Amino acid sequence: MATEYPTRAQADAIIAEVRARNTPNAEQLEAVKAFATKHGRTWKDKLLTAWMNGADAREPNGHLLRQVRNTLGPRWLDKVNLKKAVPVNYEFPGCTQG
Repeated sequence: MATEYPTRAQADAIIAEVRARNTPNAEQLEAVKAFATKHGRTWKDKLLTAWMNGADAREPNGHLLRQVRNTLGPRWLDKVNLKKAVPVNYEFPGCTQG
């Protein structure tokens, strides 16, 4: 079964919710945590650099790192404390995974 994608309006509503809550979803947060574990103490600088030069696309789950950049951005990265971060839970309405 093929994946059904949300409408533009549904996607925009979800992005607005994520921005309002200023936190990624669980899958995105796990991707950021994995990046942090892989890159150690200076992970924030490395992720910011990857976002700026497109290297995040070559990382495992790079698409999720890019989603975080596109929805929350560098300001979120500067402020985030991964030990305290709690993901927002949402699903794309009407979508199925295949």
